[in-house]
Amino acid sequence: MEKIIPTGERLLVKQVEAKSSYGKSAIFIPEAQQVKERKALVIAVGKNVTEVTEGDIIRYSDFASPVEMEHEGAQHLLLRKEDILAVIVTI
Repeated sequence: MEKIIPTGERLLVKQVEAKSSYGKSAIFIPEAQQVKERKALVIAVGKNVTEVTEGDIIRYSDFASPVEMEHEGAQHLLLRKEDILAVIVTI
């Protein structure tokens, strides 16, 4: 088993899947046409990232250029700290 530890100001995240394939009017939207939510679960953080911790849900920029990689059989993204817009907290 491998463990990925991001370097510097990078984060390893797993994209949060969209909740529904149907629009507000109950019309089916094909996966290719769906707008991906820019939400992700933080899996690991680099040493220079202090604003977020493992397990946080974040919202990242639409203009981010994440590196896609496979880890433990699932797709993950490697993001830079400056691509994070917010930490999502459930109240």
